[in-house]
Amino acid sequence: MVNRHSDSGWLVHIGAGRSSLRTLRHAREHGYRTLAIDVDPNAPGFAEATVSIERSREDLDGILDEVRSFANERALAGCWTTSSASSALAAAAAIREEYDLPGLRQPALDTLADRSTWKDRLRRNSIETPPSALLSSVDELGDFLGSHASVLVKPESGGRGSLGVARLRRGEARSRDLYYEAQETSNSELVLAEAFISGDEYSIDGVVRDGDFRLLHLGRKFSARNHRGTLPTGYAWGASRKNVRSDEDPRWPRSRELASAVCRALDMNDTFVSLDVIDDGDQIHVIDVGCQLDAKVDLGLEFSGIEVAGLGHAIATGDPLQFSNEPGALTRGFAIRFFYSDTDGRLQRLVDPDSPSVESTPDHWHSIAMSPFRYQIEWEKDSNEPIARPRSVADLVVSALVEGEDRNCAWMRSNEMDSADLFSVEELADPIAKATNEWNPDGPEST
Repeated sequence: MVNRHSDSGWLVHIGAGRSSLRTLRHAREHGYRTLAIDVDPNAPGFAEATVSIERSREDLDGILDEVRSFANERALAGCWTTSSASSALAAAAAIREEYDLPGLRQPALDTLADRSTWKDRLRRNSIETPPSALLSSVDELGDFLGSHASVLVKPESGGRGSLGVARLRRGEARSRDLYYEAQETSNSELVLAEAFISGDEYSIDGVVRDGDFRLLHLGRKFSARNHRGTLPTGYAWGASRKNVRSDEDPRWPRSRELASAVCRALDMNDTFVSLDVIDDGDQIHVIDVGCQLDAKVDLGLEFSGIEVAGLGHAIATGDPLQFSNEPGALTRGFAIRFFYSDTDGRLQRLVDPDSPSVESTPDHWHSIAMSPFRYQIEWEKDSNEPIARPRSVADLVVSALVEGEDRNCAWMRSNEMDSADLFSVEELADPIAKATNEWNPDGPEST
């Protein structure tokens, strides 16, 4: 391990939440000193950082002033963020621009933030994406539903994860409420309506450096209907059959070629890349594009032996990309299952958070013959922390990672888990919340 105070330079990290821990730790272990910036004085990443500054990611001018003062006597080697928030990405891009550091710049971020813009670019480059329309009123949504029996509504710009994203069918009573949910989340107050395409949904995740895209993760996505639309419930990836390499799946080369074409069309370089796609059996349709890995994909890749923190650090500093394992060579299957609360209250854990390994088996988890496969429990909320019925993947309570002979086996094993064996909820005295409890978290629906 390299000494914490070596002279490799300084990595600026926007945000110091849970997701930053692996990157900050990797930087320290590889000879870099780190400046972490976060508004929360108790941010967990501050414990891993060399220097910490309390500043909101929304305060771009303040962040730049802090970094300028800091950089007067120190050499900056890179800037990174693990956040998908537009303000964090903009702050990182501004610092890269000012100090000529590697990584995605603001013009590319502007393109990605505006869904109608990047969709137009893809269409001009003969890349399939569903028919869509920009909406400024509920009446316009009704007109679009007149042409498409089922649609997705989502923020036209901004938004995080699945917040504000919902599937609607013609004549559905919730259309008005879910339209306003998307509008409220959108930076522009415009809503994008997109024709729903039936098929298998996948997340294509990788890294692009010097125009060369490397595929890291090709995962089948699953989701469930909830009281606000749809909610991600997990992924399955790796070997399609027992002892078969991941890259022997015919979708692997097709997905790599598609992501490369998207990167060229959208001028994406020196960044992670995430595509949300639908395979309808004839064509692959690009549903969404991002410059971070999809929700919790980094956690899943680390579980399957791919060191994501090291790749993020290498993108930020321009160091060579080094792969601890070759993603296409995986011959096991993996799954990550998301668990949410179906009521408001306070979290009561049933699994020891300090021992999330195979030895800490939940007391009532009898139905799963896990051996010889690994599993891992990852908590997103702390004991006694207030939790609520979910609006998006940001409300995730716990993730369970499972290994199997192939990805189908891993996903089936993950679905044998019951949230009641992982946590309980001390309900709040709120009769309205109880009366409107409509969500069944055990009914996954692939979209």
